Amino acid sequence: MRAPLTALAIALTLAACNVGGAADPGNPARSTALGLAEDRTCPLPVPERDTLLAQAILTDDATPVEAFLDARPEDPTGLATRAVIAGQPVVDPDQLACLAPYL
Repeated sequence: MRAPLTALAIALTLAACNVGGAADPGNPARSTALGLAEDRTCPLPVPERDTLLAQAILTDDATPVEAFLDARPEDPTGLATRAVIAGQPVVDPDQLACLAPYL
């Protein structure tokens, strides 16, 4: 009896976290970011930066990204985020792996 309950709990947890779930078709920036981040490793996680930039992708709003890049114009994660929102090619897709946990 315990095994089926454990399996159910794991399935519900994974569904709640959207682990392995399909990207939101209504948000192409999110879909692109998650697709590019797949099987990649974040070179330098910075939770404050990553949550800010991921939120910009989720809202499809480049304003916070531009403000971030005004202060740090060479930040590769910021540049990758800007490219995703603008629908342009991403130079360093590994940077998007930093955002994936927040998307």
